[in-house]
Amino acid sequence: MERKNTKTLTTGEFASYVGVKKDTLFYYDKINLFKPAGKLLNGYRYYTYDQIKSFSTLQSLRKLGVSIEELKEYLSSQNTHKFIQMANQQTVIVEKEIEKLLQIQR
Repeated sequence: MERKNTKTLTTGEFASYVGVKKDTLFYYDKINLFKPAGKLLNGYRYYTYDQIKSFSTLQSLRKLGVSIEELKEYLSSQNTHKFIQMANQQTVIVEKEIEKLLQIQR
């Protein structure tokens, strides 16, 4: 990918911007969950501002407990309907877990 005309972020800059450790980005790249926009000749990865939205979506679903495999499937063909469906499914799971914990607390 050409880097000349596009404002890019280093791995550290991108990690800081989205609130994760660089190691998270390295791991996601390794497992083909979230790839950098490209790599320079020296092997350094770089990201674009356009990738922030995709990563934020990934983070939201991950916080809801969506599995890595489900995330891979979703990211390969993103659409709003699928996102809402996944979020709703995870919300039901979380609500059941909360109820279970409240029963234990009582």
